[in-house]
Amino acid sequence: MEFNPEDIKRNWQMLNRKVDELDERTIGMAQKLAISKSQSLQQRLGRRYRTQALLGFLLPLLAPLLVWIDLPLWVGIAYGLVGVALGVVNLHFSRFISNIDYTDLPIVDAMSHAVKVLRRQMWVKRVGYLLGILIVAPLLYEIWLLGEPDVFVSACIGGVLGGVIGLYKQRVNNRIARQLVNTLENDIKQ
Repeated sequence: MEFNPEDIKRNWQMLNRKVDELDERTIGMAQKLAISKSQSLQQRLGRRYRTQALLGFLLPLLAPLLVWIDLPLWVGIAYGLVGVALGVVNLHFSRFISNIDYTDLPIVDAMSHAVKVLRRQMWVKRVGYLLGILIVAPLLYEIWLLGEPDVFVSACIGGVLGGVIGLYKQRVNNRIARQLVNTLENDIKQ
């Protein structure tokens, strides 16, 4: 058995090329996997905000109940308008989240969009809190003026439970948005 140095050299170079090709394929597959995971998170977050928009659009349907328990008409109208405003904000944000297909973008551009989603999410949360306070405070005040402690206690309990549920949903949405950023960030580091 003879060892020809040229054959060994040629085989070594061919092996190096194959290893490089495998490395490129592995990197490509890892990037596709990360993009796929980030796209799944993106769609999930968009769906959650669309659901919240739908719930906001349903609030005007509850407004007549407020008038039915003898609250002033302006409270019912304001309640309905705040619901519509929350629905519009959440629907607009949902479209912003889902508007871009990460598979068509370079990873850096996808990361940039994900960071914008995280920043805008903070503003959507602030608008939601502001609108919530603007309607809940007068609503509770008007319920207090009704002079029926049972209705007021029920409203307070409902407000607290609604606030807890809202905070939980917001934390889940925030976690999904951070996962989206982290997934893309990890892909850039690789």
